[in-house]
Amino acid sequence: MTSIHYKSALELVGLIRSKALSPMELMEETLQRIEAVNPALNAFVAMRAEQATE
Repeated sequence: MTSIHYKSALELVGLIRSKALSPMELMEETLQRIEAVNPALNAFVAMRAEQATE
């Protein structure tokens, strides 16, 4: 599967609807990506990863 980071919102919705991707998997992948690139971008001031995965 192509990385979710290069998919459109419509493609992601389709994957979730078809159960090829769960909302929790999407959130976890997104949080990992933020952790990987945020040191260079400083796009996020605060992260609430625990609340996002509740």
